[in-house]
Amino acid sequence: MQRPLISSLALVFALSAAASAQVTSIGLSAVRAQRFGNDLAGFDPQPQDNFAWSLAVGDFDGDGAGDLATGVPFDDGVAGSEVPDTGLVAVRYGVAGGGLGPEIQILRQPASGIEEDDFFGFSLASCDFDADGFDDLAVGTPGEDVDLAMGAGAVSVFYGTASGLAADLPDVFNQDTPGVPDGSEDGDEFGSALACADFDADGFDDLAIGAPGEKIGTAFQTGQVFLFAGAAGGLVPGVAFSQEPAGLGAKLGASLAAGDWNGDGFADLAASAPGVNTASGALEVRFGSAAGIGLAGALSLTETDIGGLSEFGDQFARALAAGNFDGDARVDLAIGIPFQDFGAGGSIGDGGQFNVLYGASGGFDLARTQYWAQNNILGAGTSEQSDIFGWAMAAGDFDRDGRDDLAIGALGEFVTGPQDGAATVIMGSPAGLTADRHRSIAAGLGGFPGDATQHARWFSFSLAAGDFDGDGHADLAIGAPLEDENGVADAGTETVLYGAIFADGFESGATDLWSATSP
Repeated sequence: MQRPLISSLALVFALSAAASAQVTSIGLSAVRAQRFGNDLAGFDPQPQDNFAWSLAVGDFDGDGAGDLATGVPFDDGVAGSEVPDTGLVAVRYGVAGGGLGPEIQILRQPASGIEEDDFFGFSLASCDFDADGFDDLAVGTPGEDVDLAMGAGAVSVFYGTASGLAADLPDVFNQDTPGVPDGSEDGDEFGSALACADFDADGFDDLAIGAPGEKIGTAFQTGQVFLFAGAAGGLVPGVAFSQEPAGLGAKLGASLAAGDWNGDGFADLAASAPGVNTASGALEVRFGSAAGIGLAGALSLTETDIGGLSEFGDQFARALAAGNFDGDARVDLAIGIPFQDFGAGGSIGDGGQFNVLYGASGGFDLARTQYWAQNNILGAGTSEQSDIFGWAMAAGDFDRDGRDDLAIGALGEFVTGPQDGAATVIMGSPAGLTADRHRSIAAGLGGFPGDATQHARWFSFSLAAGDFDGDGHADLAIGAPLEDENGVADAGTETVLYGAIFADGFESGATDLWSATSP
């Protein structure tokens, strides 16, 4: 089976260098930074393992420090008995006052379920589904075969305990699970995207599962989103929704994000449909209630609806991230458009940008919509061909000022060579996101760990924010799944940066990175 949802990255990168001055502190620096490679005991790194393809953060052992789950969906398994692209998840546990430790827990499917091209770990999401005080981990396996349905997909849920995730007996769901609507079919890719929150405000977090390959009627790859309700005994299958009318190739559910956009106490759900209208893309928003996510009253948006221009191949909403960027009572939504073109006649192809929709009582205040390209943040000329800015995003309060900040990935960024990749961080404020304070982060530069001479690593392909040392400041994990490690091509690495009151810049001598922000 072809690797799911990767066809949009089969690109010829023609990149030019970008440079920008760094501006003040963003609460993150290279001090205490960690870099982890694909060095999992018993699992010899293989070419194209793509360690850190996906990332998620949760407090699985309830000790007050966040833990980091890393998806390696193209790992071949135990050395000596490899099965191609079965996949695994590596979990590192945070320690209050310390950060992520060296010990690694490996999660895999039960031995009876391991098959070629399962892609276990392609997507991840963490919430407390059984409300026991320990976060749980949902793992997408979109290539899983279900009976005779090839690539139908499945999701495994590992529950947290005082000693961490219980690895032995996960709940496994697919579209043939009793109570799940529809049924497993070839190429559904159930589990390609995951998001979780408490949609019905009953104290139990719920799970949304994207199946972008789902066929609706005669329309192939229309996509569907499935909802599972949290309960004391774990997740319970619920309802599903698709676009109305069903759109051929829409791929609804390719990405998901959850947050209380309207501030009514019920979490809401945003689902992308990046294939709509010849891949110009669209966003579908469903609102939570005491009965859970509503199947009526959906808000459907295209880029044109929020002041932009819907164009062929933009893939509006290909990435989504929820965060409270202005510190009010409502969550806001960042929307990635990684293949947005710029310049006369679209001469700067796939430069990429993102939008921000600010939460409001009716859902979103479209009059406040912000458009952000690298040109708006880093300076004129920094939006370049094939940067793919907006491919990944993660929100967290890195400087602990009560407002979330946003990290944005540009996996194709030319830093010292092609496809290096870089992350840009901009900060929240009472007025929302602002570029007054920003910083670019690239491997091996500015004191950040890594080898700046290695290229084509896709640094920032994946991003996740969480508090790994329990100090109240969000920290940032950055995946580079195409980085070579110990001579193994595309083995993959991840970098972890810690938030602090003083992101001091001593490591590079950059006094403009000093911050006097108080907790």
